[in-house]
Parts: sequence; structure tokens; C-alpha cells
Amino acid sequence: PQPGEVQVAITSPADGATVTGVLPVYGSAAIPGFAAYELQYGISHDPGAFSPPISGPFGASVTNGQLGTWDTTGLGNGPHTLRVLVRAANGAQYEGRVRVFVDNTPATATPEPTPTWTVEPPTPTFEPPTPTFEPPTPTVEFIPPTDTPTLVPTETPPPVEEPTATPEPPTPDPGLEATPTWTPEVAAGSDGVGAFTSPLAAP
Repeated sequence: PQPGEVQVAITSPADGATVTGVLPVYGSAAIPGFAAYELQYGISHDPGAFSPPISGPFGASVTNGQLGTWDTTGLGNGPHTLRVLVRAANGAQYEGRVRVFVDNTPATATPEPTPTWTVEPPTPTFEPPTPTFEPPTPTVEFIPPTDTPTLVPTETPPPVEEPTATPEPPTPDPGLEATPTWTPEVAAGSDGVGAFTSPLAAP
């Protein structure tokens, strides 16, 4: 720094940052008549008092370098103020402040993912069905026998011979004589024409 130039500031952590654990503090601590510097913190962003030195005092000035470390693990969560205090040989004091938020909430353990088994569905394979020939089962149907009428020959009675009437010759009547029967006879004439001859005619 130039003679008479004051450089007192904290550049990291930045103002308004959230801090946790143990962290390095960067900045500058250089003034004319430099004697020593130290780091302190106070609770809240407008503390009424500061802690004893958390790092230092150091007898060498620092310009844009690491000033020290700050262990926040024992502090409560919330707003805090971090400052660098520089003393001159003549007793003058200079300071630089940053307002930060301490957050030392234990990290929630992330549960390890439970392995899950993925069942891959089987790849369907098409197999054509094998044709199976089954002979038809014969159906037996019972048909009751039909009564076939039996032809019984009918006995034909032998023909009854009726008695033939035998004609009896007429009994001659003694009181009657036989009547002569006239039979015409034909006699040939001279002209070739037949002439009837009657036996009843007289000879």
C-alpha cells in the first residue's frame, strides 16, 4: 500500500453468504504504522460485543491474501458478523466487517436406493399348432327291430264237389204215343231244284 493508505477489508466470505464448518478468510489488513491484526465474530448482524480473537493476532500486514480461518462448528445457526481488527502502533484501530449466516444443520443422510429387480417379460414366440388328426368316433344308434309280419299261409279248403244231378230218363207215359217227328227231305227235280218231300203225303 502507498504510505498513508488504509486497506482493511474481508473479501471472502462475501457479505450475506451462508457459511458452515471451518472456512478460510481472505482480505487485506494494511495501514500506516501497522502493528497487528486479528479476526473476531459477533452474534447477529449488529452485535453489541465481539469474541476474543479466533485467528491472530498477527504481526505482519496482508494485502489481498488469506487472513486466517474461522471454525463455525460450535456456533448456533443464524446471523453472525465476522470482522478483521487492525491496530496501529500509535493505538489507532481500523476494522472491516461482513454479515453472514451460519448453518451447521446436519446433512440428512440420503438413503441409498433400494435395488429393484426389473422383470423383463419373455419374448413371445409363435409356434404353429401341430395338427392332430382324430378319427371321428362312430356313433352307434340303436334302432329297435321292426316287427315284420310273417305271412302264414291260409289253408284253402279243398273244393267241395257238389253232386251232379244225373238225369233220369223220362218215364214213358203209357197213355201217350210217340208223336212222329217230321223231317223234311229234299228231292232233286228235273230242273235241279230240290223239292220238299213230306212223309205225310200219300205215296
